[in-house]
Amino acid sequence: MTAAASILERTGIRIVGMITDSAQALRSVECLQPDVILIDIDLGRESGFDLAGQLHQRASASTRFAMIMMSARDVRDLSEMLAASPAIGFIDKCSLSGQEVRALLDDRLRASRKVVTARTRR
Repeated sequence: MTAAASILERTGIRIVGMITDSAQALRSVECLQPDVILIDIDLGRESGFDLAGQLHQRASASTRFAMIMMSARDVRDLSEMLAASPAIGFIDKCSLSGQEVRALLDDRLRASRKVVTARTRR
């Protein structure tokens, strides 16, 4: 188990799979049915941003999940790519924790509630 998985599990996040490349991720998402996918921006020769785009394109009603990008790189260097990605947010690897993951999910939930509230007031 990686250090990141160990940190997350100690804070109550259950890890359902650890994937090392895009092809494996695309094959595994439907059977693992994760709630959240943490994607390293630097996947060796592959791009985490490309993987996020592919996962988003293939997502169906039965495979709903949130994607969070992570990297040791400075977020300021990634801001344009992050804004264009389907990810709900970014976590610096040095700050990775269950609390950070939950904070991004809470932000997403609050944002979706605002949309529902705005629609129901009409």
